[in-house]
Amino acid sequence: MRVIIFSILLLVLSFSTNDVVGHGMMFDPPQRSSMWRFGYGTPVNTMDNFLSCGYVGIQYDDVNQGRCGECGDIWSDPRPRENDEGGLYGTGTIGRVYEQGSVIDVTINLNISHLGYFEFRLCPKSSAEELVTQDCLDQNLLTLIDGTTRFTVDQNIVQVLFIVQVQLPAAISCENCVLQWYYRGGGRVGDCGDGTTDYGCGDQETYVNCADIAIR
Repeated sequence: MRVIIFSILLLVLSFSTNDVVGHGMMFDPPQRSSMWRFGYGTPVNTMDNFLSCGYVGIQYDDVNQGRCGECGDIWSDPRPRENDEGGLYGTGTIGRVYEQGSVIDVTINLNISHLGYFEFRLCPKSSAEELVTQDCLDQNLLTLIDGTTRFTVDQNIVQVLFIVQVQLPAAISCENCVLQWYYRGGGRVGDCGDGTTDYGCGDQETYVNCADIAIR
């Protein structure tokens, strides 16, 4: 697992200072809302680095109760949400094709680090139109090259690219897989449930992205 710190070089990826207002997204494979940045003819979303489940106040309100849409939208929004299949950005465009059972590099861009951790999940759908579900994703929590399932973000810095090596399951091949990046931050002080408060406890910022891939 590698960490690469960039600043000016990110301009090559078609970002301007007006674009970089969010916090994080999946660059490679390109998540649905970001495919336009890499030459795909998909709808433009200049807020693609802020798919944060509605942000803390909405994600943890009485309706959403900490839940996120499968691809970073507000959970309580009717499906298809903007980043769902059939939504504005869920076009079904395949961003990467991988070899079955291979180790892949997943590149995550954080404009602002919130500490915490990343997880990656995989849903092998039967068609491009099928709505991905969290139940399907939870069946395939992917392991990293070190055998763990969580990549810890222990750097409190801005503008960083993380390249995380992720193991694809040997038994799964598909033409319409969804790879989910889940980032639970740890930069907020919250209730730890034992009478204490600390960073990483309680309600935290959450970022979720989906990328459409094939595994052959």
